[in-house]
Amino acid sequence: FFVGAIFAFLNGMVYPALAYMFSTSFTSITGASEADGLENVEDVAYNFLFIGTYAMACATFQTGLMEIASTKATHSFRTQWFAALLRQDQAYFDINDVSGIATQI
Repeated sequence: FFVGAIFAFLNGMVYPALAYMFSTSFTSITGASEADGLENVEDVAYNFLFIGTYAMACATFQTGLMEIASTKATHSFRTQWFAALLRQDQAYFDINDVSGIATQI
């Protein structure tokens, strides 16, 4: 879970990086001469490509790790709930609907 939270933080840092890139890209493109204008556009395109790849990697790790953590937590919760159900007295099942107990999970 902790590593997934770190990747969530890193994934959230993409938006400030994009805001910075937008502001600097407009400045570098408009201030460029015609000779080096294409080079500036290529630099901006590569920077956006790098940020997009970084965002995809962070989001993939974030989603995968959080899914693993949630699957383990759900399994643990269900196991504990079923163990608590088995510890109940016989009178508990007289009061509660037996067929509805399984749907409470």
